Amino acid sequence: MRLPYYKNRRGQIYHGDCLDIMKEMADDSAEALVTDPPYCSGGRQQQGARNQIEKSVRDEWFMGDNMGVDSYVWWMREIAQEAIRIVTPGSMAFVFTDWRQYTTLVNTWESARWTLRGAFVWDKAKGGAMGSYWRNNHEWAAIFTKGKPRPLAHRSCFNTWQGPKPQGGLHPTQKPLELMEYILGAVTPKPARILDPFIGSGTTLLAACSTGHNFIGIEIDEAYVKKSIRRVESYKSGLTEAEQEEGQQTLFEE
Repeated sequence: MRLPYYKNRRGQIYHGDCLDIMKEMADDSAEALVTDPPYCSGGRQQQGARNQIEKSVRDEWFMGDNMGVDSYVWWMREIAQEAIRIVTPGSMAFVFTDWRQYTTLVNTWESARWTLRGAFVWDKAKGGAMGSYWRNNHEWAAIFTKGKPRPLAHRSCFNTWQGPKPQGGLHPTQKPLELMEYILGAVTPKPARILDPFIGSGTTLLAACSTGHNFIGIEIDEAYVKKSIRRVESYKSGLTEAEQEEGQQTLFEE
């Protein structure tokens, strides 16, 4: 297994292609997978959304979000096959997508021997609506398990969550920290090792820390790896999100 780009007592962050890194991971080395991969649906490719993201990262949208259907199916199945080997029996996989790709995602993961347990909807509460006809104001996730599921941490685990998207986020598809905390708060055992092969700006990692779990994060874009590390370090220091942004230049001097 290659050395991590970053590590602390709560977890490791790896820089590279998630498939390459997952193939190096040992069997039964995580207790849950929670991730937000590129949707490859075309639904996010809008100039207005692009303009909200700081231009210092890159001029295009983000890596991996431009595949056709055949490529997306092959890619997702490869990831699903590695993931089911990596997680322990009974583990949950929580995978975000949108309405266009939900069926494709489910079929792909089921073909890799994952069992579908339900759908989850993030209601953005009038924040982040997209489209020009019936405007999309929600995102989906599919919930799978590796065989018979372990019990959840509590009985208040509902398949909808309402809250606005982060304003001025660090990544085009950044999820609210509170949403990720809601999801990871249901994961057992505690602490679990949470695998996220697409960490983006690192929100899953922060949620793992705040809910008492550990993390294994992977990201192909080094700029976002650095952003994730800054956020994890700021979280350890007790800084607020605003203070984190003010301190973005203190690490990794270019």
